[in-house]
Amino acid sequence: MNFKDLKIGSKLGIGFGLLLAILLFLGILSIINLSSIDTQSGILSEEYVNEVRISNDVERYSLEVMYSMRGYGLTGDQKYWDEAKAAQVKLDNAMREAEALSQDAKHLVALKDQLDEIKQEIAQYYALMVQTQTNNQKIDDAKLKMDEGAKRYMEGCNTYAHDQYTYMQKEITGGRTTTDRLTKVILINDLIDIGNSVRVNNFKAQTNSDIQLLNKVLVDIDQIDKVIVEIKPLTRLETNLRNLEEILAAKNEYKNAIQKFTEAQTELNKIAVSRTEIGREVTTSARNLAVKGIEQTTKIAEENTARAGASNATLVIGLIIATILGFALAMFITRTITGPVNKGVNFAQRLAEGDLTSTIDVDQKDEIGTLAAALQNMVIKLREIIEGVVIGAENIASAGQQMSSNAQLVSQGATQQASSTEEISSSMEEMASNIQQNTDNAQQTEKIAVKASDDIKEGSRNVNNTVDAMRTIAEKVSIISEIAFQTNILALNAAVEAARAGEHGKGFAVVAAEVRKLAERSQLAAGEIDNLSRNSVDVAVRSGKLLESIVPDIQNTARLVQEITASSLEQNGGAEQVNNAIQQLNQITQQNAAAAEEMATSSEELAGQAQQLSELVSYFKLGKDIERKKQSLTNRTHKKMGTNTNKLSVNNPIKKATSTGSGVNLDLGHHDSIDKDYDTF
Repeated sequence: MNFKDLKIGSKLGIGFGLLLAILLFLGILSIINLSSIDTQSGILSEEYVNEVRISNDVERYSLEVMYSMRGYGLTGDQKYWDEAKAAQVKLDNAMREAEALSQDAKHLVALKDQLDEIKQEIAQYYALMVQTQTNNQKIDDAKLKMDEGAKRYMEGCNTYAHDQYTYMQKEITGGRTTTDRLTKVILINDLIDIGNSVRVNNFKAQTNSDIQLLNKVLVDIDQIDKVIVEIKPLTRLETNLRNLEEILAAKNEYKNAIQKFTEAQTELNKIAVSRTEIGREVTTSARNLAVKGIEQTTKIAEENTARAGASNATLVIGLIIATILGFALAMFITRTITGPVNKGVNFAQRLAEGDLTSTIDVDQKDEIGTLAAALQNMVIKLREIIEGVVIGAENIASAGQQMSSNAQLVSQGATQQASSTEEISSSMEEMASNIQQNTDNAQQTEKIAVKASDDIKEGSRNVNNTVDAMRTIAEKVSIISEIAFQTNILALNAAVEAARAGEHGKGFAVVAAEVRKLAERSQLAAGEIDNLSRNSVDVAVRSGKLLESIVPDIQNTARLVQEITASSLEQNGGAEQVNNAIQQLNQITQQNAAAAEEMATSSEELAGQAQQLSELVSYFKLGKDIERKKQSLTNRTHKKMGTNTNKLSVNNPIKKATSTGSGVNLDLGHHDSIDKDYDTF
């Protein structure tokens, strides 16, 4: 069989078959190389990359636990312990993920070897965390015991001192005092000074974790025993003896708490060293594991890069061969196709020039030969279709002119109706505006009434606050009275010390007497201020009750204004509904007018398009018979247009809107004359 008689699909199939065979060979080779790369990449992404990620997670979370525990060990703050426990949960999750990966992975030998070691190190660190928490709890308990002991100690000292000051004041008033009383006052003050010194040094030692200073505190606190031994023989009252026993017991409790604190702090320092060492081992093991994973990842990546380079070289060579062979086949097949196609192009150019009598001569049995025969038949059918289009275009032009004339009548009536509707809408808008203004005035009145009620309530609250403030002032004045009393006692003590000083203390005794007089005058003035404050409180309370009685009247006024506002809003809503209905009617009328205008425009456009279509079809030469048919159709169209012109003179039955005293009236009645005109559509 001749090659030119083969179908185009067969010709292209032979050429593309050779190319596909080459491409299939290249594809199989590429698939083999890519499969190997994919396998290695899967191992890389599923095992080694996860190993590096999990190792980094273990190291990061281990450091988070270590940093939080370091803060917890130094401060004992519960916030650091909570952060350490949260990081511990993350670390446990990372370890579980590492165990799952070691069981599923086949190539992670280093992970399987070091995982048990890391687990043991983490378990040791967790045990140290528990020990740290236990010692911190011991330290907190010891601090609590210290606070309780110090509180009991100072309460006992203050009670004992207050009793001695009271008795001394009575003795001075009676004109007599004893050396034992002065000695007890001095010794109880020494006990207070020793207690304060011990507490200050204890706080410094706790802040700096200074064990040596804590040991010094334990030595200094024993001085309290010596002072109690000295003051106890001078004490005769049973209550004062119980005070001394309470002071001694509180001192022992405070000392025991310091000893427990010292033991716990020493143990906590040792645990901190062990924690640091174990934590360093965990992070080092995790870091080494990550380094090994990175080395193996780098090795696999280099191997995949080499395989990819070889695959690229093979593909380049194969594509060059396929390109050369394809170019040769394309040139040969193109020549067997382009010759007949050029004949078809020349035939199409003659048709484009309007020559429907041209023919095409292609002696070929493939698809192009079949196409040439189909084109020849198409020219015959096209000639028949063009003749029908010419007649149809003339008919469309005639109908379009008649439709345009009738649409103009409809547009004129719709325009007049829209004008009347706009006048009605304007009146309704003015009425709705007046109602809206009344509603706004009522709402403003309501707001003023509500604001007045709120202001009176605020004034009542301010009066109540003033009452509370005056009561607070009365309490503070009582404190000033107490200070004056204490100042009086201190003046007595100063007088005693001046008496002990003998001749050298006379001047100081005069100063002490003046201080005592000032204290008595301060106490008297504080009492007067207290009486005035209580009277002011009574006046403020009565003012608050008067303001509260005014609030209900203002609220009733606001309620009445709200009812007026509600009525105005209902009227406004009704007016808006009527206005909206008229607006909708106006929109519909405007739409009808626009639609009529558009219909008239469309009719004119239709007539123009029909005329343009007729001019386009005249490009083809169809013979004398078709020209005679076109002339006869044109004469009939002009005759019909004359009849429509007479119809346009009919009077418009739609009356214009007439204005009356109560609004605007529209005559929208039905007219038989319009129906007769519409029958022509």
